[in-house]
Amino acid sequence: MEIIPPFHYKYFGINIVGLKEIYINDKMMKITDRRITISKLLLSDDDTKCMLDEILKPKTNQWWNDFYKDKSRKIPFLVNLPSENLVEYISADDIKIGTALDIGCGNGRNSYFLADKGFIVTGIDFSSESIKLARKENNHESIKFENCSFEDFDSQGVKYDLIYDGGCLHHIPPHRRYEYLNKVYELLKDDGKYGMEIFNESGGADLSDYEVYIERNMKGGIAYSEERLNIILRPFFDIIKFRKMKAITDGTAFGVDINWALLMQKSR
Repeated sequence: MEIIPPFHYKYFGINIVGLKEIYINDKMMKITDRRITISKLLLSDDDTKCMLDEILKPKTNQWWNDFYKDKSRKIPFLVNLPSENLVEYISADDIKIGTALDIGCGNGRNSYFLADKGFIVTGIDFSSESIKLARKENNHESIKFENCSFEDFDSQGVKYDLIYDGGCLHHIPPHRRYEYLNKVYELLKDDGKYGMEIFNESGGADLSDYEVYIERNMKGGIAYSEERLNIILRPFFDIIKFRKMKAITDGTAFGVDINWALLMQKSR
């Protein structure tokens, strides 16, 4: 009988218990083990990542849609004001005017600010409700809003002078973090800038990477220390500016001190 190597097995999501023989790719293979269970076989890095996704059960498009629909929820970042650190970067000429990608654009507040300053902007968000809100509240002739995840986003070959992450990385599970940052790196022009808002120790869950999987939960977003961020970002980016975001209450900009504010460039 021909032996079928393990990489031919296609029994994803199927349990086989106590059978004497199974059919694989229309070929019979006898099972000689006393008792065997085949549920999911991890045959590649992608299989492992998919398994970890299932363990964590990340927030779905529907979850985020419900989040944005819930009018009783007080959402600090749903204001039509740009992030205070982004205003600073533009005012200080830290970023060259050109193309910009706004990841997790929400209601489009930062996209609109950048477009008003002369950028050609693409704003993307996983939630279709947030994109509806962005098109309604912050539409601009120089903005294109797209309903998609960053993972699925296709830039059609465009590279960006600025990529801005207004609070996405702390929602990215550790096993997906490398590919997230690598994609940012690949989409950024060589002289481009990467701006970020991310939970500091006051804003997110105090979880190590290991604890995320032990507890099977990211608890609303991971808190990052300055040291942890430096270690994670160092293979990809040199940090130009790093500080705590300013708490703004006078209605001139958006700012909460539970976030770090960073500006980076590609590692040299």
